[in-house]
Amino acid sequence: MEHDIVQGLLHFSQYFKGFEKDYIIIGGIATALNQRRYGSTSKATKDIDLIVLDEAENSKFVDRFVQYINEVDYQFKGKYKEGERILYQFKTPINREAPEMIELFTIQDLEKPELRFERIYGTEHYAYVSAIVFNSDYRELIEHFRIDYSNLSIAAPEALIALKALAYVNYKEAGDTRSQQKHFDDIKSLAGFVEEEKVEVSDNIFNNISIVVEELKKVRGKEDIAENLLKIFVKKT
Repeated sequence: MEHDIVQGLLHFSQYFKGFEKDYIIIGGIATALNQRRYGSTSKATKDIDLIVLDEAENSKFVDRFVQYINEVDYQFKGKYKEGERILYQFKTPINREAPEMIELFTIQDLEKPELRFERIYGTEHYAYVSAIVFNSDYRELIEHFRIDYSNLSIAAPEALIALKALAYVNYKEAGDTRSQQKHFDDIKSLAGFVEEEKVEVSDNIFNNISIVVEELKKVRGKEDIAENLLKIFVKKT
């Protein structure tokens, strides 16, 4: 069952039914749901990574989200802000039917007096995901390759591969080999689920994917995956 991948996923999907066009789930949970969708083995995860779409138009979703946070009563409410980039992190709900942790990436400040946030400090993970919110190329790709699955709005494999290629490059530069390998393995898995024959992407997205492809070529038995990714992802003309 899809909702057993992470605690509270069913509770979340039911509460936000009708708001599927207002947000997209990315990250590990989106990868796991795509693996489940295509009949592949998926690993359980503990958090939901969430991006709000068209925030100026989706104030009702933001209000609904704040209402949810209050109702399930998350004991930890954290906020990381760098310039205009904002990450909200909610952990340990009193209502155990809710997800253990939700991370919301947004450019809109949740200025609600009932929400008192603790300061959290950024990591490479926060930096790369929050950058996506401000990068029009990535946002456009995510919004285009969005799928409705099991009453949830999740990023499709085409978008996730691009996001994970960005993460791979960032973690490589940071020297975080463990996180780098995780995203590399996810890309190998997601590559088999791509349905599009051609995905046109910007230069920076293409360059990041190309870096991953070069590494794939070095892995015995993965040469076909590398070749297929180069056929699918092409630069915009």
